[in-house]
Amino acid sequence: MRSKRQFVVLGAGYAGMTVAVHLDNKLSEKNFQVILVNINAYHELVQDAHLVAGGFRSPEQVRIPISALIRETGIRFLQSGVGAADSTLLQINEAEETLFAS
Repeated sequence: MRSKRQFVVLGAGYAGMTVAVHLDNKLSEKNFQVILVNINAYHELVQDAHLVAGGFRSPEQVRIPISALIRETGIRFLQSGVGAADSTLLQINEAEETLFAS
């Protein structure tokens, strides 16, 4: 059997989370794996940053664990920073290791 093709989404902000979930919904049954890479283990509610700045919320109160957001999906989460991405080689590198390569 052929291994699953991978879609790698870099960043778990609003756009990254939306793309990852949408791709997973559309492609999970079609031999594709969605991999979400983010430096933090949480998604930050940026629209609530003013509440933190004003002292009405703590930073932890405007963060949602990514694991909670993808719990009922087939998305694989990798907490990592990205040192480089080379679309011509279809390769993503962390500082010291290759994370994904075609």
